[in-house]
Amino acid sequence: MRVEIEPGIRLFVDVVGGGLTPTDEAMLDKPTLLLLPGGPDDPTGWTFDVWADDVVRVCDALGIESPVVLGNSFGGFVAMHYAARHPDHPSKLVLASTQARRHRENTAARFEALGGPEARDCYLRIFDGHGTPEDGAEYFERCMPLYSRTPNPFAPTRSILNLAMMDDSTRWFADFDARDRVSRIRVPTLVLAGEDDPMTPVEAAEEIVTLLPPGVGRLVRFPDCGHGTYRDQPEATERALRDFLA
Repeated sequence: MRVEIEPGIRLFVDVVGGGLTPTDEAMLDKPTLLLLPGGPDDPTGWTFDVWADDVVRVCDALGIESPVVLGNSFGGFVAMHYAARHPDHPSKLVLASTQARRHRENTAARFEALGGPEARDCYLRIFDGHGTPEDGAEYFERCMPLYSRTPNPFAPTRSILNLAMMDDSTRWFADFDARDRVSRIRVPTLVLAGEDDPMTPVEAAEEIVTLLPPGVGRLVRFPDCGHGTYRDQPEATERALRDFLA
């Protein structure tokens, strides 16, 4: 469904499950887990302030208080900015397969280990800002299949969309630096990382935890797992989430 967050602006929201748990005494509110997916949206609104404020506006429109916010991949960029900009709004934060800044050499090395020097060179051409449309097509053919062991069913469609916005989307990854924002996060934060993730390497997850205030962060690493831990390790990811949310 689409939710109007202000006059003339509607955002798509998919709701799964109910908000109440029945007991013998009363209907009790259940915690709400708000998921922020990877990938930017309409380029006319591409600012982190807008995206962070959208999280709050969606919650206001749906009557959600103190959400648990999970940001995956690019959604993690938004989640970090949101939690720093609105520190009292979430109850907890989950940062999955994301990073506070680009880890160029770690990512290049991981792509080379998974796909050879051609994959490394293709990644560097794209994200160092020298890629052509042909390089972009090569990246989605050569590098994207290396993100995780389990194929992404949305990859073909996402590839077409991402090619159309390549000039804009790569600069978000190349220039993004949220280290100062991470240090301002106050709520308990779970960081999930696949040890074989080339795009947001495990070193980036380790850095996030060190940047968080003492006692706030918890890191869970998944062996034999790439980008989007829920793809390659769904059961282990669910266990980590349930343990954190309990």
